[in-house]
Amino acid sequence: MTIPVIVFKSKSKEDRYLALSPDAGDWSDPDLDVSIEDIERARMIYRDDLTKPDETDVEDLRRISNGFKKAMRESYGYDAPISFDVELWLKHYEPVNIELTQEQFEAAKEWGE
Repeated sequence: MTIPVIVFKSKSKEDRYLALSPDAGDWSDPDLDVSIEDIERARMIYRDDLTKPDETDVEDLRRISNGFKKAMRESYGYDAPISFDVELWLKHYEPVNIELTQEQFEAAKEWGE
């Protein structure tokens, strides 16, 4: 069984993906992007019912991110560091559908906890 997910593929580097966090990143990459071999450490979108995510899921994440950014700026000003910035991600990364093995998916869920 495979699980469909969306990951964010680098637009400027071949086979590199946005890491879930600095802790999950590949420190040999200047942007901490991970390779396909470590894809369980990538930022990803999946559905609770395990159906294939699509552009609407990316848009939902973008909407949530924009709300978060607005709240952070209202509380801390425009200089507040914001890493959950989907608009910025999409300038440098392209959302792509891939499939994970059950083992990769379980490992990704552990990284996300």
